[in-house]
Amino acid sequence: MPEEEPENAEQHRTTEQRLSSLEDSVAVMAHEIQTRRLLVAGAPGEPQIVCEVNEGTAELRVEVPPGAHPQPALVLFASAPADGSDRNDAGLGPTTGLQLWADGDAVVELDAWCDDAGRWRGQLHVEGDRS
Repeated sequence: MPEEEPENAEQHRTTEQRLSSLEDSVAVMAHEIQTRRLLVAGAPGEPQIVCEVNEGTAELRVEVPPGAHPQPALVLFASAPADGSDRNDAGLGPTTGLQLWADGDAVVELDAWCDDAGRWRGQLHVEGDRS
């Protein structure tokens, strides 16, 4: 007559399966982490680097901690219409750019976008003297 398994044998197997799945996930993270938003904080509640994807726009923001003066920041972005069409609701096609911010104002912006003919166009905007 075979020995009976303890009552918790099924729970033990489930725990082993869950642990094995967790170990597999950790191993995958050594090569790739997938998320829609990544936040790096200098101190709790003070994000300094934010990477996110939202409705067809990928954005990287780098900021100094709140309260620093002056308050510099930069934004790097790439955008395409979320629905796969040629233009978004604002009439813009694929766009990429870099913005340099100072005290809450975009003082330098470099943009490139694809026009209706499929040609990429560039623009540099520099805010006036801030002295």
